[in-house]
Amino acid sequence: MKKLLFGSLFFLLLAPGLAAAETPGKEAPLQYDGVYRSPAPAVEDMPSWHYLRFYPDGAVIYAISPGSPHQVAHWFNRRYPNVAYGQVANNDGVLTFTIVSDQGMVDYKGGLRGHKLHFDTFNHSDGKRASFDYLFVPVAALADEN
Repeated sequence: MKKLLFGSLFFLLLAPGLAAAETPGKEAPLQYDGVYRSPAPAVEDMPSWHYLRFYPDGAVIYAISPGSPHQVAHWFNRRYPNVAYGQVANNDGVLTFTIVSDQGMVDYKGGLRGHKLHFDTFNHSDGKRASFDYLFVPVAALADEN
């Protein structure tokens, strides 16, 4: 009886943590002291990355680059002319935003899943849907916004 009770108690204590890892939610806030990146198709045989950077005021920027997070950090900010922009809405841990650039608009919907930021996307230019998992990379010296 003690084993059954202990096992049930252990499962009840563990279950909320398991559920949080399975679905997007509010288990961790966005981080602003670095960039989020996801693998992108290679450009001229060079690996490339999708980059997202979030700001406390709800802004988000996007770029694709073969550079490392530390290389990208030197120019990846809202003032740089070749980044795409959006504004994040957080509805109970579900993040939504539309990235707008000269190439068109891409809708993002998703949230945190464990240590990853998962998004399902819809590209208005070509009608394609995709899913991406972004990992956070802290960067000590992000480009200055001033």
